[in-house]
Amino acid sequence: MREMLLAHASDWPFLMQKGRAQEYAEHRVRAHIERFNMLFDMIENGNMEESILRSMEESNRIFYYTLPSDNRLSYGYDFR
Repeated sequence: MREMLLAHASDWPFLMQKGRAQEYAEHRVRAHIERFNMLFDMIENGNMEESILRSMEESNRIFYYTLPSDNRLSYGYDFR
């Protein structure tokens, strides 16, 4: 679900329509849709490949949390 949301909820369609960074925007949309399809196939086939899931999770970490030494959750943004 996240991959489909990333493909639709960002500025990629706007950038493609306006011709700004069009190739990069198209690349990102295609990549998100390809990952969505890969995830869908894994679910449909009952073959969840943990290494692929970890790689996908790391590639677009939007929100993440850390547990500092005082044991309180702190939330941040990851703009990789």
